[in-house]
Amino acid sequence: MTEPNCYLGGWLVGPDTPLPDDPKIYFSESDRYLIGCNRIFCKACQQLVRQWPGYELARGPWALSQADHEELFATLDPEQSRLLVKSKEYRVYVCRCWADSIASDWSLGKSYLNWDYWSCAGHPQ
Repeated sequence: MTEPNCYLGGWLVGPDTPLPDDPKIYFSESDRYLIGCNRIFCKACQQLVRQWPGYELARGPWALSQADHEELFATLDPEQSRLLVKSKEYRVYVCRCWADSIASDWSLGKSYLNWDYWSCAGHPQ
């Protein structure tokens, strides 16, 4: 049996929208309120996307080098990263090949810049 996927390909969410830790929880068409996807997968670098609420990129996503992406992806403590700054208005998402600061909710079922490689990886039952 295939794992369920988030409705509309998954959602990147700002810091005020719920993003559960439990990988079994996902946003379905019948849900009344939006739930951010906690199993976003990048098809380009073959990694699950990491995220940190309450942070934003210190500089824009287009200014980051490949080495910066690798460093961000390996970050264990976002407070210690030179590439992140605290911000109540954003949530940072990062894989090995892209990073972005998100302030509001975005469906991955539409075409957006480098997010085109990101989608819900499915959720265990």
